[in-house]
Amino acid sequence: PPSCARPATAPSSLTPSPSSCARAGHVGHRVAPHTRPEIKTDYFTRWVPPEVKMIESRPRKPYTGSDIFVSRFDGEFYGVPENLGEAVNSEAGDFHPYIAPDERFILFDSQREDTGRGRNDLYISLREEDGSWGEAQNLGDAVNSEFGEMRPFVTPDGLYLFFASSRPIARVLPENPIELEELQNLVNGPGNRLQDIYWVSAEILDEFLQ
Repeated sequence: PPSCARPATAPSSLTPSPSSCARAGHVGHRVAPHTRPEIKTDYFTRWVPPEVKMIESRPRKPYTGSDIFVSRFDGEFYGVPENLGEAVNSEAGDFHPYIAPDERFILFDSQREDTGRGRNDLYISLREEDGSWGEAQNLGDAVNSEFGEMRPFVTPDGLYLFFASSRPIARVLPENPIELEELQNLVNGPGNRLQDIYWVSAEILDEFLQ
């Protein structure tokens, strides 16, 4: 994984990448897909307008009514998207799914207020023996902060969890006048709360997977 100086305001177990996190692109109402060719599935976020009635018939908040869906490949086409249900999705926005290679668990970020710590938190849901999804659990303070975390991704070797965070990095501002370019570097650099990429050991998932 990348290595650089640790931010003073972040837990010591987290290390930021100096690069900025690119925002996920929107294609119609389908957002941030995570396709698994080896298991022929495509998990993605779909924005659902508040006026649209879903099967679950649960209330939705304006502008945050996003659920996670899955579409399965039948050998020729991907099928009709299926909503993952209320164990994963909520009346708040649920976004950016990462699905394990064996579909044992799914990671995502959500704006739910009852169990959240910030604007967005990372959650995990485990696959039950009957194939359904278990109740989503907040990943806790080892990853989440009051500022918002999103876009989880586990490296192919299963060792590291990457995610984006809006947490600030404490920096010492210069006392003397500086050039415009230097000011721009300060404003646009890591820790400007426009999302940076962080990583942490994927071992933090073990307590949920046992």
